[in-house]
Amino acid sequence: METLESDLSELTPTIDIMNGISEDEVIERLAQSGIRVEYAELPRGMWGFYSLEWRLVTLRVGMPHMYRLPTLLHECGHVARMDNGHQCSKVEKAIDEDVALALINPADFKWAETHVGYHTGGIAHELEVPKWVVRAYRRVLLKQMQGAA
Repeated sequence: METLESDLSELTPTIDIMNGISEDEVIERLAQSGIRVEYAELPRGMWGFYSLEWRLVTLRVGMPHMYRLPTLLHECGHVARMDNGHQCSKVEKAIDEDVALALINPADFKWAETHVGYHTGGIAHELEVPKWVVRAYRRVLLKQMQGAA
C-alpha cells in the first residue's frame, strides 16, 4: 500500500488537478486515503479544521455553498502537509493561495475585475468564491509581478 504522503499528493491544490473538481470528488479522494470528512457545529469564525491524529476533516455544518469547496480544499492543504490543526499565518496564507490558484481561472478573474472593478466582494460574487479566495489570488498576482520586476 502506498504511504499517506503519496496517496495525498493528488490532493495538493494546484491548477492542473483541482480546476473543475467537485466537493464530492475531493471527499472521495480523501476517503480513499483513509481521511474522513464530517460536518459539525464549529466556533464562530472557524470554517473547518484537520486533525492528523483522528484523520478527520471537520467542516462547519450549514456553511454557505460558495464556502464549502474552498474550505475543503484548504483543509486538503493541511492533509497534504500532514499538519495538525491551525498553523502559523505564513502557512495558512500559502494554503489559501494554493486554493485560490486551484479555483480561479485567470481569464475569469480578469473578466470579473473588468466588470466590477477592484471591489473584492463584487469579484468574489462573480466568481462564486469567498472573499478570502480573491484576496489570496491577489497576493499571488502581486508576488508574480514583484518576481517579474
